[in-house]
Amino acid sequence: MKLEGTLVLIGLTLKRDWLRLTIWFLSLVLVQAATALSFPGLYTNETERQQLAETMINPAMTALVGPGYGLDNYHYGAMMGHQMLAMSALVMAVMSILLIIRYTRTEEETGRMEIVRSLPAGALAPAASGTVVVFVLNLLIGAGTAVSLGVMGLEGQTWTGSIVYGGALAAAGIFFLGLGLLTAQLSSSARGASGLAMGLMTLFYTVRAVGDVGGGAWSWLSPFGWIVKSEAYVSNIVWPLLLTTAASVILLGAAGWLFNRRDIGSGVLPPREGKAEAGPLLRSPFALALRLQRTSLIIWALVLLLLGAMYGSILGDTDAYFADIEFMKEFMDQMAGVSMTDQFVSLLFVVLSIMATVPALLSTTKLRAEENNQRAEAVLTRPVSRWRLFGSYAVLTVSATVLFTAASSAGLAGAAAAVIEDGRPFQDYFLAGIAYVPAVWVMASASALLLAVRPAFVSWIWGYVTASFVIVYMGGLFQFPAWTEKLTPYGYVPRMPVEEVELLPLILLTAVAAAVYAAAFFLYRNRDLQ
Repeated sequence: MKLEGTLVLIGLTLKRDWLRLTIWFLSLVLVQAATALSFPGLYTNETERQQLAETMINPAMTALVGPGYGLDNYHYGAMMGHQMLAMSALVMAVMSILLIIRYTRTEEETGRMEIVRSLPAGALAPAASGTVVVFVLNLLIGAGTAVSLGVMGLEGQTWTGSIVYGGALAAAGIFFLGLGLLTAQLSSSARGASGLAMGLMTLFYTVRAVGDVGGGAWSWLSPFGWIVKSEAYVSNIVWPLLLTTAASVILLGAAGWLFNRRDIGSGVLPPREGKAEAGPLLRSPFALALRLQRTSLIIWALVLLLLGAMYGSILGDTDAYFADIEFMKEFMDQMAGVSMTDQFVSLLFVVLSIMATVPALLSTTKLRAEENNQRAEAVLTRPVSRWRLFGSYAVLTVSATVLFTAASSAGLAGAAAAVIEDGRPFQDYFLAGIAYVPAVWVMASASALLLAVRPAFVSWIWGYVTASFVIVYMGGLFQFPAWTEKLTPYGYVPRMPVEEVELLPLILLTAVAAAVYAAAFFLYRNRDLQ
């Protein structure tokens, strides 16, 4: 039987990854619950909620969280569905992609799947076990979210709406489970499969944003568009979720069909054949690291460029949308005449810098994958020191960070300069984005330090990145104390163009990154590769 041994492999996966899966479950469910519980304390009456609803009627917010619904009666349920559903679905997508590729393509790369297939296990059992684990995790997160929100009984936060909200999250996660499983069949490497799936995910979110802002049919081409059209807590429309489920079934079926018809270790899209001998530019550890990551670096740079351009293209009417809102007029007066556009741009650059941190960390942790596959050991058998090997990846990450940040900054600055009449010149916005390079260096150096201490600790950095995003992006919504921003390196960067340029914080961040990298160099030299 092709599924023989599936239950045993499911048990093995749960035994190995129970902590990872538990963290994903608790993080997503607790963030939803904490967000919902924060609303009554932040917006105590209907007047405050309606003032908030007025601020949501602008293309920038539509691009970020989806079209506004329930704004005429913006109760706590409508606030939760409108502000959190799209972003939470995005996190569910990332989780599903990372996990399913870990349980399929990564298992092939490391040779573990071949060992499993040599035992009395069905041909489809390895892929089926991973799919079941991620599928059930999505269902549990959806159910846990629905229950945690439903029991609160806040105004507008009905049980029906909570079930639709939780179901929408589960549907989004399962869709990208299918997409990730499909890309794992197309690509012959885990990194390629992840890059392809993440790129498609970003494209889908961008298509939804463009469609929602333009009011056209583009959002119907994106699963994120289907999810937000469920209008949880307001209209509670179920059929878009059924559409998402149907698409998920198609993706899972196609992935299973391809898995059953290809060789283990291969991909449907064959990798390009290389030269028989390495050229002169491929005879150093740095050149090898660059060659291994070249495609993913280019893809990430293009994705960030397009993402920045997408955000920049919707800034043209930001001030006009708030011109007649009394609440925003008072807020603007407190900001000493700074335009709403500049304030929003400063927030967008924080978000884009955190997005640029993701590929920077992936570049750093590539060395861990090389160690796990014994390829780093093969390099070190040559006249290559550990310092040189580690330094090659460090230099590549530091350089790539500049590329990623410059790409997102150029995209936003170029689009903003084109659509904002009498706005700031390109260089003002571009420099505001580039200022976050030292902050990303600090995050990358922290990842390198964890790798140098113990490779198993590297995953901790993703929790810090998530916490940083919550603090700097949602800190205003949750009314966090101002000092909480100083818990993350992004909080030390001057928020240009709203704030004045200060070089000292950027110099200090660069110095911190250099010091952490120095410690990482020393520790990596003295630890075992395994």
